[in-house]
Amino acid sequence: MRANTTDLREDFFSAMRRLAASVTIVTTGDGDNQAGLTATAVCSLSADPPSLIACVNREARAHDLIISSKRFAVNLLSAEQEDLAMLFADPERAKERFSQAAWHPDSHNVPLLEDTAANIICRLDKAVEAFTHTIFIGVVEDIHLNKSSPLLYGTGSFGRFNRSGEDQG
Repeated sequence: MRANTTDLREDFFSAMRRLAASVTIVTTGDGDNQAGLTATAVCSLSADPPSLIACVNREARAHDLIISSKRFAVNLLSAEQEDLAMLFADPERAKERFSQAAWHPDSHNVPLLEDTAANIICRLDKAVEAFTHTIFIGVVEDIHLNKSSPLLYGTGSFGRFNRSGEDQG
C-alpha cells in the first residue's frame, strides 16, 4: 500500500487517461430546463434488457435533473464534434451549450444532438451513489444510429478510428 495518497491520485488520473473511450454528451430535460455534460464514463450494462450506466458527478447541474426527470440521453459524439465535447466540459460556458449545435427534443423533452454517431435514450432505473459520483442505470427505450465514426478520448487527447469497412448500422 502506498503511503502518499497524492502520488496515488496522480497515478490514478494518468492511468485513467490511458483508458480510451468514446466521448458522449449526457443530456436531460424537464420542460424548458435542459442540462448536459461531457462524459466518457458510460458503458453498456446488459442486453436483456438493453441498459447502460452513466457516471455523473453529483455537483454537475445535470445530476439532479436526471433524478427528477427520470430520463437521460447519451449522445455519442461523432469524430467531427470535438468542439461540442469541449463546450459541454467547460462549466464557464454552460449557458452556451444548447445554442451551438442542432438539437431536438425527444417525446419526453430530453435534448438529442443531431449529427452524432448515435443517440441512446434511457429511462432512469436506478441511481447508486458512489463517492463523488452517482452511477445512473438507464434502461434503453430508443436508439438513433448514424453512419458517423465516434469521437474517442485517450492519453489526454481526442482521436478517431481510421478503418475501412465502417459499420453501416
